[in-house]
Amino acid sequence: MMKQKEERYDSPAYKITPKGQARDVGMDELLKYKPEMMVITSDSLCKCTYATSLLAKVRYILIDEK
Repeated sequence: MMKQKEERYDSPAYKITPKGQARDVGMDELLKYKPEMMVITSDSLCKCTYATSLLAKVRYILIDEK
């Protein structure tokens, strides 16, 4: 049986940049943790951050909740 580990992080970008300009910085910071999977909402990512994360082979779980 494979043991799985779950870690939760808030996006650090909101501490670094003004709201609305934080997605690129946030994705760069989150990718430093080398996640395998992220839980997101439909408005979590823009095209650039999504493309960046795909290069890092991140998988997603899409939820309806905020």
